[in-house]
Amino acid sequence: MKFALLIALMAVIFSVTGFGAAKIPDLTGNWTGSIAGYLEGSGYRELETGSINVTINEQNGRLFAGNMTFKLKDGKERVEGFAGALSPDYSKIYITEYASGYDIGTILSENEIELAAIDDSQPALMAIDHLYRVLT
Repeated sequence: MKFALLIALMAVIFSVTGFGAAKIPDLTGNWTGSIAGYLEGSGYRELETGSINVTINEQNGRLFAGNMTFKLKDGKERVEGFAGALSPDYSKIYITEYASGYDIGTILSENEIELAAIDDSQPALMAIDHLYRVLT
């Protein structure tokens, strides 16, 4: 009986103090990395020039928004807006790209994210983006 009372008291203390509660990660800032993928009709390849820059301009709790910049082979850049959300345990990322496609990601560390980009438009695309926070 004493053991059960002790466990209940500890649970109340932890819930009141927030001990053990995970903090929502701050994703705002600049991220850069590589892209490798599979394009319908072309097969496996590095996409564009194989690099991507992601800027998360704003975050409100688990929701965030920003832009992805893809470096094209001709030297130009393509910018696409997006909105995203963190999973309740803050380990997964879900993104909808405004132009087309979705990303499902994992936060690997405070400064490292991996995204699986899924686009079922024509031609269909599956890519893996490995991103690192740009530290200033």
